[in-house]
Amino acid sequence: MGISWSNYVNMRLFLSMGISGEDCLSVHKVSEMLVGILGGGQLGQMLCQAASQIGIKVLTLDPLENYPTSSLSHQHIVGNFNDGSAVLEFAKRCS
Repeated sequence: MGISWSNYVNMRLFLSMGISGEDCLSVHKVSEMLVGILGGGQLGQMLCQAASQIGIKVLTLDPLENYPTSSLSHQHIVGNFNDGSAVLEFAKRCS
């Protein structure tokens, strides 16, 4: 049984982040790791999809209420990137 190209790329990405290969291939286990993404556009959406395949939770911050990652992320914060309190709240939730 082979591995798809997208799963290979996702695995390489998460291995580069220090996540073990065993954790990368586990799709049924939800980890306590939380990845924060500033911006909820198409690239954020693809990252959310990749993270969900290996059980990593994602927190997003975006100025719009209905953006591509809002339905995919574990949590999302609506706030402007220039709003210090919104960015601070985002950082606190990521730690």
